[in-house]
Amino acid sequence: MPKEGGVGHVLTLTGLNWDDSAGARPGDNVLQDGEGAIFYLDPNGDPVEQYARITLGMDGRLEFLFDNATWYIDGAFTESVPSRVPWAF
Repeated sequence: MPKEGGVGHVLTLTGLNWDDSAGARPGDNVLQDGEGAIFYLDPNGDPVEQYARITLGMDGRLEFLFDNATWYIDGAFTESVPSRVPWAF
């Protein structure tokens, strides 16, 4: 969702990274600027994995820059493909 309001957009999250040794207080187990990133595919864009740094907003939301604006993650969904192996039944 855009932080300033408006219509949201769905992205396919392909990865999440957090390096606690990279921030201002390494090893504190708190996400700070420069420590986290998301990797995603934009269904309306090129079929190439994109990357964005994440930060914690004032209300604790994960925020990132997308399309020249600050966005936040409002929800997450998972998709599971049914298994066709005999031992799964």
